[in-house]
Amino acid sequence: MRTLQPEKKKRLAVSLGFSLLTNQLAYWLGRLLGQGRSHVNMACTLDAHIPFLTWTVIVYLSFFLFWFLMSCYFALRGGSEGERFFCALLLVNIGCFLFYVLLPTSTPRPEITGGSVWDAVLGSLYRVDAPDNLFPSMHCAISWLCWVAGRRKKDVPPVLRGFSLFAAAAICISTLTTKQHVLADLVAGIIFAEVGYWLSGAEQFSRLYSFSTR
Repeated sequence: MRTLQPEKKKRLAVSLGFSLLTNQLAYWLGRLLGQGRSHVNMACTLDAHIPFLTWTVIVYLSFFLFWFLMSCYFALRGGSEGERFFCALLLVNIGCFLFYVLLPTSTPRPEITGGSVWDAVLGSLYRVDAPDNLFPSMHCAISWLCWVAGRRKKDVPPVLRGFSLFAAAAICISTLTTKQHVLADLVAGIIFAEVGYWLSGAEQFSRLYSFSTR
């Protein structure tokens, strides 16, 4: 941070703070407002054939580091592309919030019977993270958006584009193998990311977010 110009430092702090605030508001306020409604189980027959792999909890939790690093990248990148990423992120959070309130979902979780460290970590996650706020999956939506925002940008290093695709795909799959989500949540998350990024290219939506450092 010391090597960054004051303008970039401020843009980074504002962007990360904005990202975290809107995400947490969507998640926790959506859960609070959706509590009084009947919860729907979106699982289909295909979900029963997806293996339960407790070790993939490490991939699931890597989402937070991936989100942080990609947010830093787009914040420091700045310009219209940086602003578009955070505008799309805002739209995704708004969309998720509306669905969490209007169409709350829940799904049963398998019993963890093993004694490995991964079983313990996933068990702890189950205890602190209730099985609601599932459709769409925020993990999938935001991870996919981190790839979408740079996939066609030739000035984004190919290594970063490849890594972001791999990370997004791995995190999406881990939401299923940890039984945190079902297929419908994953598909909806990807659609939300694609639509959110597409809408963020329109001027009327891009005005929803602009760096306050200008």
